[in-house]
Amino acid sequence: MQPRNHILLSMALCNVVKAGNETYSHWAGKALVVAELAADPQFDGKIETERMTGGLRGDVVCTDNSTETYPRKFVVEVEHSRDKYRVQKTRRHARYGYAVFWVFTERAISQRSNTEADLAEITAKSPSLGAVSVATGEVELGEPLGWNDLAYPRPTIAFNELAIPQYDRSKRCYDHGDFMFDDRVVSVIDIKGDATPLVCEYVSDGQQTLPQPASWTMRDLWDGINSGDVIRAAPIRGPP
Repeated sequence: MQPRNHILLSMALCNVVKAGNETYSHWAGKALVVAELAADPQFDGKIETERMTGGLRGDVVCTDNSTETYPRKFVVEVEHSRDKYRVQKTRRHARYGYAVFWVFTERAISQRSNTEADLAEITAKSPSLGAVSVATGEVELGEPLGWNDLAYPRPTIAFNELAIPQYDRSKRCYDHGDFMFDDRVVSVIDIKGDATPLVCEYVSDGQQTLPQPASWTMRDLWDGINSGDVIRAAPIRGPP
């Protein structure tokens, strides 16, 4: 039988987030985060749970925020067990333009300091991660880690850097974001069925040229990424 405080918490949160095939600790932590964001006047975006972000399923996914307190789009990962892939997940979320808040429940709080140390190796700042108490209902999100926080040179995932998520493969156009090569930064737009992408080059005043066919193929770009001659300069933007 659950303790009385857990029963009361469950009653208060049952309409916030529907429980799935997950532990009580994970569901309650996730629901507490959602309730905290929904009640915060400094957040005005959209909140979803268990939503895909470029091949990863985020616990709490927030988009369209326009305030300065939070990133425009971000993910809150609620940790309740061991996970050796937090560094890789941070990189992958960042590649799709999502900042990440890592929040630890009581069951996993002992892993927070080790995770901060692991993330410090790939970021340009000292991470400060969050916590959520299922016992008291308190939520501390910590600080987000986003694309601009990744240490330079920012890592790529070589062999699948140009992969398009399954749910976007029917789209006519897909913006892979910005890449740097030959001291130039260009946006790469993949046109379905065409081996030659469209590119927009950044000029001196920060503006972009109109899209035009590249002088190379997507395969050439892939080879350049794998060889290290081409690096990602900005997150994936996806379908226009």
